Amino acid sequence: TKARRMRWMMEVAHYGEMWQKGGEVWGKEGYGRAKREGKGEEMLEALPPLVFSHHIRSLPPDLLKDLSERLVQTNRKTSLELCLMRLDPLSLDLSFVLPLCSSLCLLGPLLALHTQVLSDFCSPLRQVLPLLEGKSTKGKTPTREE
Repeated sequence: TKARRMRWMMEVAHYGEMWQKGGEVWGKEGYGRAKREGKGEEMLEALPPLVFSHHIRSLPPDLLKDLSERLVQTNRKTSLELCLMRLDPLSLDLSFVLPLCSSLCLLGPLLALHTQVLSDFCSPLRQVLPLLEGKSTKGKTPTREE
């Protein structure tokens, strides 16, 4: 509804304003506090627009993990892929993000992280070529829709 959309935009603006003022709202302490107060879901919903608009360039690992889980649960893998592409690649926890991208077939972040952060141009090709050929090394052909 229109009222719900307006409330949503006000919440996003509120969290974005707090971020721009340099507050700890998106840090470990701020997110932990919001979760304890029952506002963790609100923060997770407010994050993608702020990441898309480059207001937020990095997230603590626990917040990124919760955001990833939330976007996957709500079937918004494209939003997750865009968030991962907009965040500073050097700030990401590669031990979490690389397996996540592989399992969900998020090819953009997978390729970007391997090439930009790891300077590895061979590994992503080994992972992506079987997908493009319609084969999988594990006996199942993952698709972007899965």
